[in-house]
Amino acid sequence: MTRIPLVAIKDGHTPSVYNDPGLISTLVPVLKSAPGASAVHALDPVMAGVDLARYDRTAAGIPGAILWMGAVNENKLHPARNQGKALPDLHSARFAPDARPTIETGVRTMSAVLPELFRRH
Repeated sequence: MTRIPLVAIKDGHTPSVYNDPGLISTLVPVLKSAPGASAVHALDPVMAGVDLARYDRTAAGIPGAILWMGAVNENKLHPARNQGKALPDLHSARFAPDARPTIETGVRTMSAVLPELFRRH
């Protein structure tokens, strides 16, 4: 006799991320020193839902925040903005980041942020 597994959906949604104000106030000065103040911009809130949002909803109450990093070559970014065209986003098959400066900036930024986070806990 073949047994069919039971499939149940525990929670069918991904909650929106809550950028913890205390964490943000800790990270902003570090971010402004790592890639540089001219590279750090506050954005209007968006309803972004990712798995990260589940961490601050646990008993541990781990604070979270999403940091968005630009990854597009400026030679593509500026013409697209001037023409009012949208560039492919992170989840697009056409997304083509400028790999070297993106990785270098990400590593430099996270290398500055992590020690600050470790000091907090």
